[in-house]
Parts: sequence; C-alpha cells; structure tokens
Amino acid sequence: MFARLWQGHARSLTGLPREIWILSAVLLVNRAGVMVMPFLGIYLVMKRDFSPLEMGAFMALAGVGSMVGVQLGGWLTDRIGHLKVQLGSMILAAPLFLLLGAQEHPAAIAVALFALTVAFDGIRPANGAAIALYSPLEVRTRAFGLMRLAVNLGVTVGPALGGVLAGIDYAWLFRANALASLVSAGVLYALGRGWTPVAELEEPARADSRAYTPWRDRRLLIFMGLLVIGSIPFFQIQSTLPLFLKEVRGMSEAWIGATFAINTVVIVLCELPLLYAIRRHSSIRVTAWGCLFAGLGFGLTPLWPGFAWVAVTVLVWTVGEMLQAPSAVAWVSLRGPNATRGRTMGVFGLGFALAAMLGPLFGTFLYEYIGPRAPWAGCALLGVLTYLGMTALARAEARDDEPQPQTPPADTTAA
Repeated sequence: MFARLWQGHARSLTGLPREIWILSAVLLVNRAGVMVMPFLGIYLVMKRDFSPLEMGAFMALAGVGSMVGVQLGGWLTDRIGHLKVQLGSMILAAPLFLLLGAQEHPAAIAVALFALTVAFDGIRPANGAAIALYSPLEVRTRAFGLMRLAVNLGVTVGPALGGVLAGIDYAWLFRANALASLVSAGVLYALGRGWTPVAELEEPARADSRAYTPWRDRRLLIFMGLLVIGSIPFFQIQSTLPLFLKEVRGMSEAWIGATFAINTVVIVLCELPLLYAIRRHSSIRVTAWGCLFAGLGFGLTPLWPGFAWVAVTVLVWTVGEMLQAPSAVAWVSLRGPNATRGRTMGVFGLGFALAAMLGPLFGTFLYEYIGPRAPWAGCALLGVLTYLGMTALARAEARDDEPQPQTPPADTTAA
C-alpha cells in the first residue's frame, strides 16, 4: 500500500515547474510559522482576561481583516506584481506580530489584530496568481494541490510547535511567527526573481483584457456563491464539531485532536495521487462532488457514537475537501486574462473568508436554538444543494461557446 502511495505521489509531482516548488516551499515555511492564530482565543481569555464573548468579537474582527487583505492583495497584485505583494505581506506581518503581542488595551489589540490579518492574508491572492502564472494548464490543478500540501504540512507543524512555545511563554509565539515571516520572505527574494510566466505564453488572445473585471463575471460570481455555501460545513471544524464531540459524545480533548489529525494525515498522503487520478475530469464537476462529500460527511456525524464512527465521517468529508479545494481554485484561476489574475484570486479569497465567518454562525445558531444534532442535518442539506447548483452550472458552461476554458486540458504528464 505504501509503495503504491509513493508511486502515486511521484507521478502526481512529475512535470511541475521549479517555480511551483519554490512558491510552495515559501508557503510551507510561512504557514509553519502560524503559531499565534490557533492559540489566539486562549491567549485573549487566559492571558488578557477577556470574556469568551469579547474574544469572539476579536476573532470576527480578524475575519474582517482577512476579507480586506485578500481584496487588497489581489488589487495590488494586478498593479505591482505578485512578487512585491508576497514580499510586502510577509515583511509587514513580522513587526505586526510583535506589535500584537505587546498590546494590552482592547482598542490597541483590535487595531493591531486587524492590521496583522490584512497584511498576513494579502499573500493569498498573490501566491495563487503566481501559481496560475507559472503552471501550464495541463498541470494547474496538481500545482494548486502541491500548494495545499505545503499549507497542510505547515499548519500541522506550526500549532504543534506553538503549543510547546505557549507552555513556556506566549510571547515566544509572536516572536516565532515574526521570524517565520521574515525567513519565508528571504527565501522568496533569493529564489523568486527572473521567472518567465508560462501562462502568458498559453493565454489565448482577448479583445481587451482591460474590459474584464471579476465582479462582472456572472458565472464566476455564481460559482463563488455556491462555493461559499458548500464550504460552510468545513468551518464546523473550528466551532460546533469539537463542541458536539465534547458535550454530546463525551470525548476528551486528546481524542478530539486525534480525529482532526486524521484529516491532515489523509490529505498529506492521498491528495496529490487523487488529483492525478482524476486529472481528466472537469474541475467544476469535481468541485461539485467535493461539496457533496463534505456535506454528507458532516451530516453523518450524529448517527452513531464512538471514535470509530467519528473517524469514518472525518474520512468522508476529508475526501470532499481533497476534491473541492484544489479543483475550485484551479477553475477560478482560469477566469479572465492574466492582467486581472490578482483580482480574480482576490474574489476567491474573499469567498473563503466569507465562508469562514458564516460557517461558525450557521452551526452555533442551529446548535443553540434547535439542538446539537441540527447543524449536521443543515450541513448535509447545504452539500446537496451546492452539488445540484454546481452540476447545473457545469452543464451551462458545457453549452457555452465563450472562449473561457472551463477546465485545464487533459494532463498526460507521466501517464
């Protein structure tokens, strides 16, 4: 089994350009340094003596900062280039991490936190635009898959190391995060110059690239609206799912952490081989199936007790995540000309941030006012509705004669 997995990884990584590896390595270092955000809620309550409600307000403000950051980062990418935006985002984030850790007054914490999330999330559309520029169409979905692999490895290492540092002194979290931002900026500055965008050579001629704006791309906006709905179940991971497992199933924090570890391990081992296996399928249809698996996976949560059943549900919605996330971003990256790639990826980032805000509200409202089993029925319903909507959108796109490509061409690399 392990030999087949290794062979699957080797095939899925064949043909990816050097630039994609460097961009993914930068994200790996950058996200491995994400130690503050996973522990920020505990820090605000335990070390700064805020109430849980006040902590929730700070986290909502961080979500607003993320939404502003991805829009600003996308806009700047189209004007000054992805390299400057990525470097600026990482360099600005470093002192802002230190500034946040030094604040005690609520207003000062709010300002520092908002500024940090704006700067820190500005890298997302810039990095996504860069991956689209430097990956040939036939391997683009796998290029975004490698990016996700790097992020998942980073956010696995970061919180683990952050927990150790927090046990010593929370101040070390902010220092380590600042150092990681500077190191990742240094790696990108040293290796990220003089590249030739592949997408510029492949892009078909357009009447006027300046006439395109993602906010007038009706199909993109419909897709993103559906994607926001289909992504809401994933954000139960940070809100209602651990609460349900603790209060209703009586699981300890250690067992809850073990269930979430299943998700990361499966993604690291299986996502790239899975993307290679489905490389000839339409990105939008794969995204639809991913949303369906996610909704049904979370919907299965309350049916039986015990860790084994919870592990089964995690496997189901993890398959959904592996199908949905890289396929969705690959489809979005094909909308519009290269001149607007940053803004287009900014729209994608905005949708992700919006789902991150709506998801906990959706789940906790149902949990509190209807009952602890209600969120899971709601997740299943959202998954089915998103699948139906995206399937209809895929059929409409198949009938459309516009020059926009609906999916990367067949990937025959290493076949």
